[in-house]
Amino acid sequence: MKTVTKIISYIFAFILIIILLAGMLLSITTKTVLNKEYMLANIEKTNYYEKVKQRLISQVTDYIEQSGLEDIEIENVLTVEQIKKDVNTFITQVYNGEPITVNQDELRQQLENKLEQLQQNGLTLTVVERKSVDKVFDTIETTYASEVVYGTYSKYIESVPKIINIVNNAIPIAKIAIGISLIALIVIILLVNLKQIKNGLRYIGISVLSSGILMIGINAFAKISMDIKNLFIMNRAMSDLVINVYSNYLSKVIITGIVSVVIGIICIIIGATAKPKVEKENNE
Repeated sequence: MKTVTKIISYIFAFILIIILLAGMLLSITTKTVLNKEYMLANIEKTNYYEKVKQRLISQVTDYIEQSGLEDIEIENVLTVEQIKKDVNTFITQVYNGEPITVNQDELRQQLENKLEQLQQNGLTLTVVERKSVDKVFDTIETTYASEVVYGTYSKYIESVPKIINIVNNAIPIAKIAIGISLIALIVIILLVNLKQIKNGLRYIGISVLSSGILMIGINAFAKISMDIKNLFIMNRAMSDLVINVYSNYLSKVIITGIVSVVIGIICIIIGATAKPKVEKENNE
């Protein structure tokens, strides 16, 4: 009978490890990568807006110079405030599962206003020159949309809201399923070891300890398998953002793993040192 109890306990303890691991990873993911406010905070922290502005200026300066409109002062048109507004709108659309749209009217209006000021100060444009300027403005708008929103992976970015919608619908169900599974498994392990409840506590402790060790292992494997410091995605601004988010995610994984190991050890010690009720009564 004891052998059967042990086998059943080990089976449920193993399942508990998997559920605990899934629960911890889901919790970390929903609080970081899948959290809009968290992402916006990291964008701010890595100076993403300023880096995008510098990259934009370096890309469109040549177009401005070729059109002979150096006096437009493109750095005053492509403001950090405008970039921040559009980036945050994009992030909100992605996390809300909304279609991605880019409103370029404000940028175009600013360009037109700058051109009008130059014309008031004596600049004259022929019909051909005006068409050339329009093409330059179109190019600036396209470059702006590409850098601020789409990047070089527009086809993939456009599908992200659909994926986010699916994930957002699945997460509540996953959390409920994991929560119910955890409670059920803990109750079953304790019931199976009802005559010696300390053994049940020890099995639970082993599961918590094991899940913590696996979390620490995941952290170690992620660091070894990827040279995160030299990671480059799309551009420097995006790379720095991904590196920061990835590093923060792993730090939460290792912290959760260590806490789980400590809790698991405590449960094992309590289970190993606690005396059964029958034994206590006999001693008295």
